[in-house]
Amino acid sequence: MTEITGEVVKVELDIDVPYATKSGTYSGSRLTFRAFGKVNEQCFTSKTLEFNPHLREVLEELEEGDKFLMVKEKKGKYNNVKEIIKNGQKSSIPQKKEYSVPMTDSRQESIVFQSSIKAAIDILSNDLEVEKVLSLAAKIAKEAISPDLNKNYESEEDDEDII
Repeated sequence: MTEITGEVVKVELDIDVPYATKSGTYSGSRLTFRAFGKVNEQCFTSKTLEFNPHLREVLEELEEGDKFLMVKEKKGKYNNVKEIIKNGQKSSIPQKKEYSVPMTDSRQESIVFQSSIKAAIDILSNDLEVEKVLSLAAKIAKEAISPDLNKNYESEEDDEDII
């Protein structure tokens, strides 16, 4: 992440912004600011501000002469503005929530059984009968979920028990 401390020169919202590398314009906004001893511009497409309303709110609040901190994050070949913090304010960007499905025992067992079916199909590739595959998958899943810690798994004599 890159942090840039700057001073607002001008904020232009909902304007036609000229493309940097080709002719034409796009609908967006522009923040002109002083940093690194020169005047710089940071442009935003309308879609960027639509998907990040917090960023638009901060731009609407900024006035000429305001000091700010801009946080940029590298995504591919672009440095996207992640946040702009007006001087003296705390970061008010909504924190992203981590969405994950809790790993319940039944969900974990389903995943193990699914993997066991795949392993059983690989093992029984020449003799694919549903009953044999499911029986072997159940044995593999049972061992994966609650293995017998006293069992010698490197021994080949136990192979017949599984297959």
